Amino acid sequence: MVQFFFPVIAVLSFGPALLLLYLSLSNYTWPRTDKPYFDDRWIFGLLAVGIIIGAVFAYIEELTAVGGGIVFVVLFVAIQQLLVLVVLNFPRVRRKGSGRFYGYSLGTSIAAGVALGEYGIVFSGAASFNIPTLLVLVVYTFGIELLGGATGSIIGYGIESGTASRGTAYAILLQAVFNVIMIPVFSFRPSALTMLFDISALAISVAVYLAVLTRLLPRELIAPGAARSKRLM
Repeated sequence: MVQFFFPVIAVLSFGPALLLLYLSLSNYTWPRTDKPYFDDRWIFGLLAVGIIIGAVFAYIEELTAVGGGIVFVVLFVAIQQLLVLVVLNFPRVRRKGSGRFYGYSLGTSIAAGVALGEYGIVFSGAASFNIPTLLVLVVYTFGIELLGGATGSIIGYGIESGTASRGTAYAILLQAVFNVIMIPVFSFRPSALTMLFDISALAISVAVYLAVLTRLLPRELIAPGAARSKRLM
């Protein structure tokens, strides 16, 4: 069943991610600026890497049945955000500068990979496939991808400015809050109450995303090796 619906699953998972990448980053590259803030090839390269990482996380989450306990949810989030930190700290990536933009691409694509896994789980069981569940997942997808891009950008900016530890802590906290709110959504059948939790998590994602979009991405680039302490947000 998953193979039959895979084109639909791919659109539902990757469509929002690609749309967010375009809307968020297009003002910082050619042709909208003569001096691009980042290398497009690296944006798309990290996009591919992130999708793979996210799908692996979703698979592991399903195998280990993570999702019911707050401790496991927070631990899973911490591992995910620390992995973003590790990837963005690779010398070839760090030397590029523009960590906030590469972090945005990586974070968004990891979230898309996780969403892909969640859709795959739902579509693989006919009993669990219904319109309310699909609606919950669509809202969840936008929420996790908005927040994934924002937290990745926060970590990337932390690396740029020499405040990586603080940026990663922010990212873990924000993602953990989102995931904890989502626990009832994935633990019970879709209802008005679970949808309320779903929309509440989305509202948090939108608020964080808008803060990053308007306050962090437009900041002056910090040249590699010239990091200086700044307040993150």
